[in-house]
Amino acid sequence: MKARLLAVAEDALAAWLDEQVSENVGAALLSAHLLRIYESRDADAAITTALGLLQHPAPRIAKAVVRADLYSNWRCAHRGSNPRDLIDDMYHVLNAAYCDVYATAEAGQEEYASLLLCQWTRPAIYDEKTPLGDWLLTLPKVNAG
Repeated sequence: MKARLLAVAEDALAAWLDEQVSENVGAALLSAHLLRIYESRDADAAITTALGLLQHPAPRIAKAVVRADLYSNWRCAHRGSNPRDLIDDMYHVLNAAYCDVYATAEAGQEEYASLLLCQWTRPAIYDEKTPLGDWLLTLPKVNAG
């Protein structure tokens, strides 16, 4: 597994994530989450549900969760380990899957937020120099219609 992850270059990571989400590996990862969440042992039902959730247009969160698992594994293979707070930070990013913008002051999250959230949500990293109110006004407005 590590050798396969190491074969994925950083500049090819986004495309590789797209590919993996739509293949059996994506369904296997998502089905494992479904089995755990619903405390089920019906692996066939979990795979069928995962495949359905990952079909286009898939619920954003289903794809984002799979992308987070894949990214975490890829990052660990390439760097030897992951920071202890990576899972918590990715959880915060995943919670923005249905938002227009993911706003944070955590500059390190810029590296992977767009990989997890794709084109749905734009990461915005606060520079902590601009007054917060002014910075917030630079973010895209949500259409009320």
